[in-house]
Amino acid sequence: MINFRTIARQLTLFIRQKSPLTVEEMCPITLSVLCYRFATYDVALVTDEREDYWNELIGSVVGENAEPKYVLQSALLTGGTLFRDKEVFEVYDRVVQVMSRLPKGDFCKEYVLLIDELTKDYCSPARRVGLFNYIMGLHGGRYIETVPRDVGTLVGTLLRRILGFKDGLQLYDPACGVASLALMAWERNNVRFDRMTLREVSTLQADMARLSMFVNGISQYDLKNEDFLRDEWAPKERYDVIVSMPAWGLRRRIDAPLRNGLPLRYPEFDEVPYDYACILRGLESLTDDGVMIMAMPMGVLQQQGFGEAVRREIIAHNDLRAVIGMPVNMLYSTSVAFALMVFQHSESRKEVLIINAKDMFEGYGRLSRMGYHDQQRIVHAFSGNRTIEGLSRVVSHEEIAHNNFNLMPSNYVSAPTAEQRNIAEKIKEINELTAQMRSVTREHNEYLRQLGLPELEV
Repeated sequence: MINFRTIARQLTLFIRQKSPLTVEEMCPITLSVLCYRFATYDVALVTDEREDYWNELIGSVVGENAEPKYVLQSALLTGGTLFRDKEVFEVYDRVVQVMSRLPKGDFCKEYVLLIDELTKDYCSPARRVGLFNYIMGLHGGRYIETVPRDVGTLVGTLLRRILGFKDGLQLYDPACGVASLALMAWERNNVRFDRMTLREVSTLQADMARLSMFVNGISQYDLKNEDFLRDEWAPKERYDVIVSMPAWGLRRRIDAPLRNGLPLRYPEFDEVPYDYACILRGLESLTDDGVMIMAMPMGVLQQQGFGEAVRREIIAHNDLRAVIGMPVNMLYSTSVAFALMVFQHSESRKEVLIINAKDMFEGYGRLSRMGYHDQQRIVHAFSGNRTIEGLSRVVSHEEIAHNNFNLMPSNYVSAPTAEQRNIAEKIKEINELTAQMRSVTREHNEYLRQLGLPELEV
């Protein structure tokens, strides 16, 4: 069976050689054709193969009587009717607008036939989801923001520890992008959630999120292509769980009626920087016992002026539970270091757990990756609210106030020195050698028992 990497490489090579559009411009078209291909496969199964729309498309594209470009456009335009999903229909409608830039000729025919050949072994749900996610991730970093699997897994695992056995919850992502973070949180906690609510201001990213929901077989969602900050400040709906990685580096400021629209517990400012507006609006959308995890650039943890005032209020009202500083180069589209901020209101808590994980990564080309063992160390420190040398510390509100409400993890938790890391590596090496020695000793003792000789000490 052809693997994901080979499929993506062959499609990319074909586009570069024969398409007038770039790989990034063709990626939404590719994903749409893949969705159409897999959805028609499902329809064929349900109807006992009496309606095989994909093979009809292949026959029409190969035929001599029609222009392949228009055949493919017509097929995608009918996709919404075929899947009985108005939103998917709208996605295909926009993709067809991009396809209008393709010239007439055999390109579309060759492209459809190539996809047919490469995906013939990917009709099972598990394989098609893997293929879709691989291609989404491969091209995502260049035209759309995506969240790497290890970041999403860590967020999902933290939620699982916090939520316990609760169910019937509502998941909300107010700035979902292509919904990769929400999907990973849903995947690890799907038995706890009844529905997913998503908002995204970018039309392209909202379209990709809908396609991703479709391919992953999720129907319990409400996704709108709108700015969640555009409405009146006090939200009408409140949610049990909020996860989000809002777009970073936005220059615009949000004009918010802070004096009249926000509860008085927040500072009175006429304008709110976008990053803090996302945090404040998220807190207003959270239920009293809900939990919110926001991925924010490190600058949010130390910004002065308005930022310091907001952090003071959040801490004063016990809204912040933990700050987890992540390594650099963890994201596809930027090398900026970021932090996971965990918000959960408490009447009695008077401290914040600070975790410094900036050195917990493994090199993987240009990107950094966080291994399973390191993720579990973070979860262990978080779930027990533990102080662990070189990793985490429970910091009192008084100490944070003394540091002008600066929440940078490096101010509170020092990373292990080179000497400490060497000692840790030596201890790990000794433990591994000890385990090997015990295994070999047990093996030798089997032979000694058979020979009736005294056994070696384990």
